[in-house]
Amino acid sequence: MTVEARFVQALRVAAPVQRSEVVILRRKESRRIHLDWSPLAKSLDVLPCETCWAVPSTRWVRDDTLQLVCADCRGREAGPGAS
Repeated sequence: MTVEARFVQALRVAAPVQRSEVVILRRKESRRIHLDWSPLAKSLDVLPCETCWAVPSTRWVRDDTLQLVCADCRGREAGPGAS
């Protein structure tokens, strides 16, 4: 029997963040999402695709549900010509 052990460290930091509310308006519908600004990372939290959970550089808003999706999910589920 062979046992291999590795030490793992973790540091949890509780720090205040600045939360901003963004309103997505599309035709007659609207949706509110919250974005957090992290002062340690000096960046906004990353919003994943709401279908496949990938982290794309560009997001599309689906007409019917106002979901934020990547280009692959937009083309796969919404069909051609969707926005």
